[in-house]
Amino acid sequence: MKIRNYLLVIAAVFLAACKDDFTDPFGGTDNYITSFALTMDGATYPGVFEDDTIVMPLREGASLYGAVATVRLSERAAIYPDPASIHDWRGEQQFAVVSYSGARRVYLYVPRLANVVHEGDVALETQADVDAFAALGVTAINGNLIIGRASGEDSISSTAALAALKRVEYDLVINNRVNGETLAFENLEEAGSITISAAYKWVVFPRLRQVNLSASFGSQYSLQCPDLEVVGKNLSAQNASTLDNGFDFPNLKRVGGTLQLTNTVWRVNAFSLPKLEAAGAVSLSISASQILLPALKTCAGAFTASNANTLEIELPALETVGSLTMSGAKYMSFDLPALASATTLSLTGATAAYFNLPALTSATTLTLSGAAAARVDLPLLERVGTLTATNLTALETLSLPALRAATRINVPSSAKLHYLDLRAVTVDYLNLSSVDSIRIEGTGTISNTLGLSSVRHGVIAGFTTINTLSISSCESASLPDATRLTGNATIYFYDGNKIALPKLKTVEGNFSFTCYSESQPAPSEVDFGSLESIGGSLTVSGSTTYNGLTNLDMFAALASVPSATVTNQKNLVSYEGLKNAIASVKTWRATGNKYNPTLQNLLDGKWIME
Repeated sequence: MKIRNYLLVIAAVFLAACKDDFTDPFGGTDNYITSFALTMDGATYPGVFEDDTIVMPLREGASLYGAVATVRLSERAAIYPDPASIHDWRGEQQFAVVSYSGARRVYLYVPRLANVVHEGDVALETQADVDAFAALGVTAINGNLIIGRASGEDSISSTAALAALKRVEYDLVINNRVNGETLAFENLEEAGSITISAAYKWVVFPRLRQVNLSASFGSQYSLQCPDLEVVGKNLSAQNASTLDNGFDFPNLKRVGGTLQLTNTVWRVNAFSLPKLEAAGAVSLSISASQILLPALKTCAGAFTASNANTLEIELPALETVGSLTMSGAKYMSFDLPALASATTLSLTGATAAYFNLPALTSATTLTLSGAAAARVDLPLLERVGTLTATNLTALETLSLPALRAATRINVPSSAKLHYLDLRAVTVDYLNLSSVDSIRIEGTGTISNTLGLSSVRHGVIAGFTTINTLSISSCESASLPDATRLTGNATIYFYDGNKIALPKLKTVEGNFSFTCYSESQPAPSEVDFGSLESIGGSLTVSGSTTYNGLTNLDMFAALASVPSATVTNQKNLVSYEGLKNAIASVKTWRATGNKYNPTLQNLLDGKWIME
């Protein structure tokens, strides 16, 4: 008995020690809903998990009032509130799941209409067709949707019944015979393309975010696409309204093709695309006092903006553009602070006050025209194909401090421009026309053509070598440093003109000197005093009534010319100016002059008419 009691005591002590050392292996940290379903009228609707959101897909018109929830949780976890206590599952619900260890997780229950997809094309020609299709609750069409007839009687008065439609995979076409003041697709989010032929007062796509190909909205009074962000190809719209908010694309960010917006009969204070960042091309003809595109950085193709009533276009972020053409009679300024490069850049406005392109470094073609422009700022322009500064009637100085290479520089009809510094620039073509008084400083060579036309007083200094020279209708033209022409020279000389090429020694091509006048200029007004050789032909000609030139003394230094022609100089009696060159002449012609000697006459010393 004593032994038995002793053993019981030992066993009790051992069991107590074991109990003190025991640890429960279940940690209880999981707090998940592992499955969720609702049962209603014998049908079960499983929930779809999106992270910690439970989405309940529903068909249009389905009701979940009175549905019973079946919920499974992690082991020993609890859920609050109890799903069994909820009877109305038509709205959002929030649940907290607490693990055995006390860790808490929150789930959101969201009922959402399930997509009802129609495979294939849909053509709705009548209002009855629209209403019958709407009753199907279709939210997506994997095909084309064509609404209305293209001709005949009006067939559809409203598209409001299609409010469930969210996506059209291919083309959404609205034909002409859809009438009514408003065309609305309340929930359409995406379409392959959109074409609207019918005219409406109001076109509303409040949730449209993306058009994968092109969108053509026809001629509308008001077009509202507040959520539209992307059009894959072209976006075109035409407006004929007096409404300030005729076009509304506040979130449009990208147009892959051409953005074309047109209106011709209305005017607004400002038109803005505040988030547009990129476009393949832009064509705007909008009668707005301001056109604002503050975020536009790139336009791969052509950017054109033209309308007589637009005063200002703001493109503060534009960095690159294929070609930029902005024209309008009332532009006040052209300010492009970020534009660094362009293929073709044309800025024209009759009342433009200044042209500001502080970041522009290169352009293939740059054309500036503005009758009121007194400032042109191009501080970083390094390379330009063709630079044309035309009709800048108020501009006095054109500063190009960074320019190093220009294929062609044209300065037409800028009467007040009086100075142009090209000393650091390699120039192929330089053309001046209709300029009052100008001095151009250059260095070295004009590799192709220097053209002066209707320049009242022009001094082209610094250029020693020129390929082709053309001077016409200039009261005074001086090239004080030119010593060599590698091509041809063509000079049209009028009564009272002064032509000075005092250092010119060589013309490797042809030299043509044509005179149009009724009175005799003094010899000092034509200065070819250093000209020694002409590689091609020398032609001195005039009109059939010209009687101003009496001698050729301006060619007194000429020593070599293989061919010479002198015609229509009614008072010309002395050829003594060719005395040093006549031995080199192989071909000679003199006709229509007062004295017309043969080559042999001149070789015999008969220089002056007897």
